[in-house]
Amino acid sequence: MRARFAASVAVFLAVLAVFHGALDNGFLDWDDGLYVADNPQVQSFDLRWMLFNHRPQWGPLAYVSHAVDFALFGLDPRGHHLSNLLLHALAAVAVLHLFVAVARAAHAPWSEGSTLAGASATALLFAVHPLRVESVAWVAEKKDLLCALFFVLAILAHVRGARVLTHVALGLALLAKAMAVSLPAVLLLLDFLLGRVTLARLPRLLAEKTLLFAMAGAVAWITMHPPDWQVRMRERSGELTLTQQRLVVVRATAFYVERTLWPGRLVPFYPLPPPQELQWRQTAFLAAIALAAALTAAAAVGLAFGSRAFPVAWLAYLVVLLPVSGIVPLSGQLASDRFSYLPTLGFFLLAGAVLAGARGRGRSLAWAVAGIAGIAWSAHSVAQVRIWRDSETFWRYVADSFPGRVVMAHNNLGALYHRRAIESHDPAALDRAEAEYRQAIAIFPRHANAWNNLGLVLEMRGDVTAALACYDRALQIAPQHPEATRNRARLSARASGT
Repeated sequence: MRARFAASVAVFLAVLAVFHGALDNGFLDWDDGLYVADNPQVQSFDLRWMLFNHRPQWGPLAYVSHAVDFALFGLDPRGHHLSNLLLHALAAVAVLHLFVAVARAAHAPWSEGSTLAGASATALLFAVHPLRVESVAWVAEKKDLLCALFFVLAILAHVRGARVLTHVALGLALLAKAMAVSLPAVLLLLDFLLGRVTLARLPRLLAEKTLLFAMAGAVAWITMHPPDWQVRMRERSGELTLTQQRLVVVRATAFYVERTLWPGRLVPFYPLPPPQELQWRQTAFLAAIALAAALTAAAAVGLAFGSRAFPVAWLAYLVVLLPVSGIVPLSGQLASDRFSYLPTLGFFLLAGAVLAGARGRGRSLAWAVAGIAGIAWSAHSVAQVRIWRDSETFWRYVADSFPGRVVMAHNNLGALYHRRAIESHDPAALDRAEAEYRQAIAIFPRHANAWNNLGLVLEMRGDVTAALACYDRALQIAPQHPEATRNRARLSARASGT
């Protein structure tokens, strides 16, 4: 028990050390305002609003947690980042304990020391991986961390036979983020791994999870039935055909496996390829299909030879990833690093099992590879955290990573330079704002916000005719656009002298 406590403390502190740079980051103009910085309901602890709000997502526990952070820290971003960091470190410790519990329940033939070493390695490799940075360094993604922590605790409670705690933990995970809807299916897979599933016992195993499935189903229904759900889905799916949407799902499924093994250049926003590149014959999609097929075949072979660990890890990955795989359109994105947080956990548990069970020369090699990976991933994470320092650094990195492809990056950079021009009366900032807005329009000519914003810049320059034309274009695209409507009416009145 003392050794496990010491390992837990070591993992907790190591995670804090890797991600402590996030404490120097500020709020971003990407949902941080919606969740905290510009949200009067959260700041006033409007519980009714937090329970029923669907914009941008339904997640009462996440809003309540942000409200508590605001009560404690106000608008000091360090406090909000500290909250995220502590949650991530706690999730890592929970992963350590989950590994030990599963190893014991499976009667793994390892010594206590080997089990604890494998558990510690699992927790560290999972937690310091650079794919975790997005969830930790982004204040708005606190929902990810809350959901993940309670998701892991629910599995831990299930392994230990604590049914009430399993239900409570799942409820909290669902209240944080709907992605936890997959948990009941994951628990069935875990039962299979532990040898609990037989034909005779299956009805009882399903019956004891009835409430869990009902809870997950209820949250799935709530999530998919806000008043504007159909409108959102039409906006997100855009011009993609059903075949192209399926290609996105396959590519995303392979994407997180690839990035787990070799993170490479991680970007907070991966835009969809142009429609003409969403074809089966494209190399990226053929490679994704081949990888998914190979992993599925490996799982089938393992199952045929009586090995359940990899088949369960692969199936759990697919099940947990499904809600964010692109089967529900993702607003022009192919993938997001944060979506890997829970789906890839099984792979890390599997790697920890390999480390715990390694013997002889293979043991030295396995631990050497794990050590190198841990150091490399930690260094990558430290560098990745800096990308989230402020909005200009963040959006410039996104825009430079995908030149001419991310309209949101250029529109938000334009807004940033626009504010700077207003505050400092800097003509160079106004020039940069105009350039970014025009770039956004060049990427996506039907971006009503960019047209409206460009109109504001031209109005500042005194070009009334051009500004009115921009407002008109915004209103052609979105006839009910409130800002464009107000701006055009105000400028028209001023131009006519009324």
